[in-house]
Amino acid sequence: MTTVPDPTRSRPTRGDTERDHRHLTKAEARLFENSPAPVNLAEIAKHAEVSTATACRRH
Repeated sequence: MTTVPDPTRSRPTRGDTERDHRHLTKAEARLFENSPAPVNLAEIAKHAEVSTATACRRH
């Protein structure tokens, strides 16, 4: 018998996921505040020191 995960129960967030989220949020705030031009996701990821794929998954 296979156990089916309950979609209503949430798993705790991994530590690296929380860290990446904090870095992305801080990078976004800095870039949007200081940039007169539009900011793209790759630039945010670079400033947050995470991969573009991570930035795409999180935002």
